[in-house]
Amino acid sequence: SLSPALSAEGIQSHRSLHTEYLNYEDNKFGKSHGVSVFADDAKATGIPADIWRFYLLDIRPESMNMAISWDHFRMIYNR
Repeated sequence: SLSPALSAEGIQSHRSLHTEYLNYEDNKFGKSHGVSVFADDAKATGIPADIWRFYLLDIRPESMNMAISWDHFRMIYNR
């Protein structure tokens, strides 16, 4: 059995994690908007998966909306 401090009743959130919107070339990103990238599309570019992962983590929209653009991708990749 969990101690009272570790039980669900004893847990208090001190920080809320959320993300803002991720856009693609100034369009809302998402299947419902007709703007999406699937793994097979990303693989077809020939860009290694680790590069995609780094880029997406680097631009993760934590405090404001962010946009994916090929120009920005090249700039980040070529740092």
